[in-house]
Amino acid sequence: MKGHHLHVVRGTIPPLLLGFLNTHTMARTALLFACPIHTTSSFVSTFAPYVRVPTGHRVPRPARTAMTVPRWSVERNVAVRAVAEAGVLARKVQSTARSVVKADSSPVTVADFGVQAYIISKLHKAFPDAKFIAEETTDALSDPKLLDAVLAAVNGAGAEMTREELLNTIDLCGYEGSDPNQRTFILDPIDGTKGFLAGRQYCVALAMTEGGRPVLGVLGCPNLSLDGVQPGDNPGVVFHAILNQGTYMMDDEAAKQIEVSIGKRVRASDEQNPIRAQLAESVEKAHSSHELSARVSKVLGTNVAPMRMDSQAKYGCMSRGDAHFFLRFPRAGYVERVWDHAAGVVVIEEAGGKVTDGRGRPLDFSHGRYLDNDDGIVASSSEVMHGKVIAAVQQAIAESKSVV
Repeated sequence: MKGHHLHVVRGTIPPLLLGFLNTHTMARTALLFACPIHTTSSFVSTFAPYVRVPTGHRVPRPARTAMTVPRWSVERNVAVRAVAEAGVLARKVQSTARSVVKADSSPVTVADFGVQAYIISKLHKAFPDAKFIAEETTDALSDPKLLDAVLAAVNGAGAEMTREELLNTIDLCGYEGSDPNQRTFILDPIDGTKGFLAGRQYCVALAMTEGGRPVLGVLGCPNLSLDGVQPGDNPGVVFHAILNQGTYMMDDEAAKQIEVSIGKRVRASDEQNPIRAQLAESVEKAHSSHELSARVSKVLGTNVAPMRMDSQAKYGCMSRGDAHFFLRFPRAGYVERVWDHAAGVVVIEEAGGKVTDGRGRPLDFSHGRYLDNDDGIVASSSEVMHGKVIAAVQQAIAESKSVV
């Protein structure tokens, strides 16, 4: 084994150390230094300043421990960056956006199509085996001028698409299935189109489901600031959450560099007294019954004026403590779409809140493009608050039926 041993560098062991080494200890130390290198790596790490290694030989290093990558973090990074970049696209065309009316009488704009095409192109490139559900279809792009405007907006954001590629990308989003083993991205490109057109709040809402449940949610809110709810000159905010990993908030610019930092972790309010609770509801009466919301607030004893806001930006605001409960009870016969809630559910629940139907049952996202739900939707900032709100909802519904 000659040439494979460590040797004490003469004169380099401090006197203080030598004082502790009696004859017996010195003998054992000598044997230790005489051992092959592979048996003395721990000793070398301690006494490295006092030993030398024969030329041509290495001191073995401890094995490196592989870093654990959090589940769905790769999908999260791609999604957050795409949403932040698409938010810039939306902001650029907001002042000049014109709308057309779809078959369901709802408005759609250049931003709706442009954001959808941009985000889906990024996701499809990164995850070619994934399925996509999104609100817009190419049926409303029969107008050549509208198509050209969408193409200009998308390419202006750096996508570099032809007309055919643009249409094919949007057509990827017609998935109707509900395979529990399929990874599916769900997108509402401009959630709150009326708010977008009016210069109010709107949201780019992207979720991913696995096994029929949302596991990733991203809410891009270009008109929301980090510390306020009024539209204004600000960089915009992105909320993102992964199942069992918490909810985070960051500004648009930081979101484009999600690999550097995932932002600030946020928590919903732990307020338990309904008297001080802030209700969030839709601006449009057609989206939810303001009358029922008023009844629920009365039952709860809430004395705070409701915060009316377009889009799933309400979920983001609740996740950081700006509101305590949200009610959505649309007109009879309306069928909820998954893209209107999937991202927001992950964001608020990972912040400590809860989302169910009006009877307190979990929302079921395993039925393709629609929610199997006709009992409204209730979101609250905590389990305690949720129980009180659900009880108030049921009482308010019963009272409204008795009045009729």
